[in-house]
Amino acid sequence: MFKPLRVYLFLVLLGQSGVLLADVIYKSVGKDGVVTYSDTPIPGSVKTETIEVNTLSPEERRAALMMRASQKNLDQETLERMRVKEEEWRKIDQEILSAQAELKNAEEALENGRAPLPGETKGTAGGFSRLSESYFQRLDSLEQAVKDAKARLDEAYQAREQLR
Repeated sequence: MFKPLRVYLFLVLLGQSGVLLADVIYKSVGKDGVVTYSDTPIPGSVKTETIEVNTLSPEERRAALMMRASQKNLDQETLERMRVKEEEWRKIDQEILSAQAELKNAEEALENGRAPLPGETKGTAGGFSRLSESYFQRLDSLEQAVKDAKARLDEAYQAREQLR
């Protein structure tokens, strides 16, 4: 079995056991060779290892919290508050993804828009050309779109930070 697959299966098993919210989990090997993962060491184990779980993303932590809450049969009011909070997280995460895409598009448009378009140059008496005012207005507009997209992304990140 490939190592990434084993790690994935391990995380799935941890999620099913509801211990993902702990900062440390314990892998205990009993006298009979059975391996147990838990949030406390198993007494009488032949071998116990600690595993740090701080590498979980906020999304994985929220999912684990929802799973743990449903497993513990929390009251409906608490579960509803958790569902509402999860929905807020989803909306903000979607806003972040949308803002990131908008910023990427605006930056690409700015980069691609640096070359003058037909009609944005004027000939001079010496046979040369210079850029017209319409070129600079168009470039300013593209630069403003990048600034606006960055501001939108910053606002989305701030909104997510406020939910923590």
